[in-house]
Parts: sequence; C-alpha cells; structure tokens
Amino acid sequence: MTTEFNVQVLKRVQIGEHQVIAGGGSVVEFTGDVIVNAANSGGLGGGGVDGAINKKGGKELVEARSELPIVSTEKEEYATRTVDAVRIPTGEARVTIAGNLACKWVVHAVGPQFLTPGPHPQDAHLAGAYKNSLTLAAEKNAASVGFPLLSAGVFRGPRSVQEVLSMGWEAIEEWCLNEGKGKNPMQIYMCAFTGDEQTVLRQIADKSEKGLGKSRLCCFG
Repeated sequence: MTTEFNVQVLKRVQIGEHQVIAGGGSVVEFTGDVIVNAANSGGLGGGGVDGAINKKGGKELVEARSELPIVSTEKEEYATRTVDAVRIPTGEARVTIAGNLACKWVVHAVGPQFLTPGPHPQDAHLAGAYKNSLTLAAEKNAASVGFPLLSAGVFRGPRSVQEVLSMGWEAIEEWCLNEGKGKNPMQIYMCAFTGDEQTVLRQIADKSEKGLGKSRLCCFG
C-alpha cells in the first residue's frame, strides 16, 4: 500500500483541481504542509488529537495558540470540559505556526458536539469547520493538508461514524468544486486511525467517485 506524508493511501478521488484522499494513520504524524487539529472553542488544547498535537508541537505551538484572540467569554459545554474563553467559535478555524510538528502550519478547527440523532443545525458547523480549514490552508499556499476525522470521536454523540464522515467528505467535495475552484491544486487527506474508520471512509470515497463519474456523464454524455 502506498504511503504519502506518513499516511497510507486507501483511495484517491480527483475533485475539480484537487485530490481528496481517504487515508489511514495518525494526522499528528502528517508531514505535508498543513495539519488540521480537532480543537475545542477554547483554542488552547484538550484531549485526544488536540492534546497529542500540542505535545508534539511543543512550547512554540502552545504559546502561539495562547496568543489567538478571545472573541467571546460565553461558556461552552463540551463532553470533556467547559470552555470559558472562546477563541475559535464552533464551525470556524484559526491558523498558527506548527512548532516542532513536521508540517508548516496548524489549522485549529472546531467541529460541533452532536447531542441528538438525525439532521441538526450543527451539521452546518461541521461543514464550516472543514471548509474554513481548507480556505485558510489555501491562503498559506498549501499543496497538502491532513485532516483528522472532525467530530467523529466523543463529539459525535448518537450520530454514526458513517454519518459524520459522510458529512465531512461532502463538505470537502463542495469546497473543491466551489470555493476551491481556480485555487492551487491541493492533496487533501482525511486520516482515519482505526480499521473500522478506514473501512467506512474507503466506502464513502468509492461512493463519491461513482457520483462524480455519473455527474460527468450527465454533462458530457
């Protein structure tokens, strides 16, 4: 199996000028231009991927995150903590230096915490977290971006992994075909850590490729 930027390539799909890759591995080890961090709205650090990125990024990254401006002091409740000072509203993203990480930049994106099953207004926040991250990466002229699976862990609550990953892939696909049109080509990696996540992500990528193929037939057939 091919490995790129320390990510196993499970499936590659061409979407507009960009390539979206279903990948296997830890985003913390990504060696491309930009790592997207699954942050909370406090912006300083938390558990899981967020904590691992802080640890590997070291003092410089931690200090850069602390310098992100506070935009609200309204409390936000999360599954693992309470945030008193909001630096990154849910659905948005901010960029910092990478410290000791192998990438050039870290984009800190805040996905929603899903508390109820089924479609919900928070779905738009998840799409926003992916799209805003890609816009920031494009502003840094990134050629490669590594995403964790935003809101797919403890934040997904009663939503299925299939549902949350499908929303994430669709958001990336929409960005590639709209906001990302005409921008420098990027390789966009969704990094699934567990075998079950990788299987689901590969299935979503296969479905995306077939759907894009049908769309081209409709246009040119």
